[in-house]
Order: sequence, then structure tokens, then C-alpha cells
Amino acid sequence: MKSLISDVSPLLKLESLLDNANDLLTAQFVNETKSLIGDAAPLLSDIEPLLGLVKPLLTQSTISELENLLENANSLLAAQFVNETSTLIGDVSSFLPPVTNLTDSL
Repeated sequence: MKSLISDVSPLLKLESLLDNANDLLTAQFVNETKSLIGDAAPLLSDIEPLLGLVKPLLTQSTISELENLLENANSLLAAQFVNETSTLIGDVSSFLPPVTNLTDSL
């Protein structure tokens, strides 16, 4: 009996997978995906000539620098920083017209 249960167990997982696939792959989803892929095809053909220009830039050093840049940007652009910066810009923007008038008069 224990052997039968262990033999059937993968089939139970397969049933769950098929149920999820059936829920996802509706006619509407398939049609929208086909449309999206069709719309993306011209973009890909436009990008192809640029790949030759970009390839020399994709060294291990450049990729490492880009990874560092993205990690730092992710840390910097935390929600709190963005909110505080937006508030600061909003506060400072009211002072800019008088400052601009002063610098224009110089």
C-alpha cells in the first residue's frame, strides 16, 4: 500500500499542475499573448542592428559595474528616500522663482 501511494504521489502533483495550467491558459489569455508577441516582433528586429554596437561594451568589468550601480540605485531609491526627496523638491520649488529673479537681475 505504501508503495502504491508513493507511486501515485507524482500523479497528484501533475493533476494540480494541469488544473493551474487550465486556469491560466484561457482563450483570452492565449489571444492576448499572441497579440503581445506579434507587437513585440518589430521591436526585436529594430534592436538586432544595435546588438553589434553593444556587444563590445559587455565585458565582465562593465557588467560588474552595472550590477553595482543597480544595487546602489536599489538601496538609494527606497520608498522613504523617494518620498522625502519629493517633499523636499515640493518645498524648495516655492523658493525658486524669487531666486531666479535674483540671478536674472545679476
